Amino acid sequence: MIFEELLYVFRNDLEIEYLKRNIKETNKIRFNQKQLKLIFTKIASDLQKEFKIIESEQTITTVAGEASYALTRDFMNRKSAYYETKKLDYVSMEEIYNGITSASYPLRYGIKWVNSYPYIVLNPTPNESGKSIYVKSYNDIKLYSINDGIDDKAADPSDDTLYMKIPTMYDAAILKGMMSEIFDDRLPLYEAEKLRLKSMGNIELSLDYNMTGIPVSTSKDYNSDADATPSTLPADPA
Repeated sequence: MIFEELLYVFRNDLEIEYLKRNIKETNKIRFNQKQLKLIFTKIASDLQKEFKIIESEQTITTVAGEASYALTRDFMNRKSAYYETKKLDYVSMEEIYNGITSASYPLRYGIKWVNSYPYIVLNPTPNESGKSIYVKSYNDIKLYSINDGIDDKAADPSDDTLYMKIPTMYDAAILKGMMSEIFDDRLPLYEAEKLRLKSMGNIELSLDYNMTGIPVSTSKDYNSDADATPSTLPADPA
């Protein structure tokens, strides 16, 4: 569901909930847009930790003789890494430390944490500057702030690069989770929806994450066709 539409549906669900509970107008909680976005990001962050529904990408430029490169602080789990067009093999840091010591063309990578900062470490160490490292990972979602870029994602429906769309299968979970933030007795419904999603098995479906305010890079030197947006998208179900 489109992000702005999802917030509209939540407002509608909340009003129905007020009617069911016979809550008087003077006792209703009226949320502004920023408060709703904060509730949304809290639930999206929770779902991300359980289902890894959002895939992030970071492009890093190499410096000759440097093997370690900082990843973003919201990094949680790796997916894959590429050095230019070559996919790198993931190995443990022990293998990195015991690996090739001379600078050359990187063939593998490891992930290490230093003072709560994640780093990708290449081996062999790159011997050229200006080359690109592409890191695909599963990152946490930052709680809403005016710098998160989430507003830009809903700003212009005519621009597919800015228009945030939530994978449809997670709509109900997000709405139930947001409702549980307001009514504690709705938490079991949220947990039940998550169990239902888990029972569906491992479905490869993800949403590109760009809530950091950093523009999405559309230039890729690897498997560009695999990441391309289809020229024709399916129509909404009747």
